[in-house]
Amino acid sequence: MKKIKVFIMTLLLVGISVNVSAGIIKRGKGGGGDLKRIVTILAAMQAKQALMATDLGKELNEAIQQTQNQLKQIEMEMTNMMDLGQELTTGQLMKIQQDYQELMNIQNQFKDTISSFKNFEQSFKDTYADFKNLEGLSPEEYMRKADDLLAATKDITKSSFAIAGLGDPERLANDSQRIAELMRAANTAEGQKAVLQAGVNMAAEQTKALLELRTLIASSLKTQNAEEMRRIQNEKAELEHKKAVMRYKPSKKYEKLDLINGMKW
Repeated sequence: MKKIKVFIMTLLLVGISVNVSAGIIKRGKGGGGDLKRIVTILAAMQAKQALMATDLGKELNEAIQQTQNQLKQIEMEMTNMMDLGQELTTGQLMKIQQDYQELMNIQNQFKDTISSFKNFEQSFKDTYADFKNLEGLSPEEYMRKADDLLAATKDITKSSFAIAGLGDPERLANDSQRIAELMRAANTAEGQKAVLQAGVNMAAEQTKALLELRTLIASSLKTQNAEEMRRIQNEKAELEHKKAVMRYKPSKKYEKLDLINGMKW
């Protein structure tokens, strides 16, 4: 127990939490990198604005799936540590800190990702002002759903801090301070369990939010592509009709009677 407390104080004084946020301790891509990819892909889709599901849509799903996999790994790691039923080692405490940094980074990326999705919807709205899908959803309603999702994600950190027995995380200036407070709470076996449970909750809630975001984007892409296909088919049909009219030639010349003079003309 004494060794754990000494480690926690050293961790806070030396400022490893700051080093983590600066990227010294890393796990693969981590750091919400896949969510940043989503922002980039949505921007590319906004520029392309047509039939993007086969290439960019596939890449988008892959980025979301990779972030979900990352969260599942963190959730599993923290669950396994809880199941040990003993005080954690220095290495395990450092792992918890690393996991929390990744969770915070993902949390911060939700805002940019949803903002990018709304820009994507706005671009579609500007092109098809009166569009509604078969369920009656307009681009404005997709954007409203995105706002609702963003509002829900804002409570994730707050509820996780409550599980750890801590106050409102918004009273702290930044993520480094939030992580430092979580690590201070982990200076006892009971505190460690609470901090781990909070991390499991945070990862699970973020996974749920990502699933909702994935469903929202998939629905939007499906309806936008359907509308684009309908427009292309209508334009093609109109072009074919014009070509047919231009090719049409009467089989014989009709004569009209001049009823006044009794002549044909």
